[in-house]
Amino acid sequence: LPAVECLAGEACVIGPLSGSLLDLREDRVLVTQQGACSGALEGSAHLVGENGTLEVVLGGGEYRLCYCLSSARNCSDAGGFRVTVGEMKVVGPSFGQDFSCIAGRPE
Repeated sequence: LPAVECLAGEACVIGPLSGSLLDLREDRVLVTQQGACSGALEGSAHLVGENGTLEVVLGGGEYRLCYCLSSARNCSDAGGFRVTVGEMKVVGPSFGQDFSCIAGRPE
């Protein structure tokens, strides 16, 4: 996949994915902020749609897209997502941030 850039809090369509032996009904993509697609990853797994795309809404940051080929691995376990299929940058604030400000103060 080419590099993907999206806006925080808005739907971002990734894909279409293409290649041999893909099962677009069962294969999944894990979206993670960790460095490499191997081992126990944390992130959110998404089914790839029938048209080879997936849609996500994320907070600002840099993400790696890790693929699990369902015919070769257990896609319900984070260890199955071993292939990097792309990277994405989400521009904007991260989710879960709380800020306070006082009118008239430059901080």
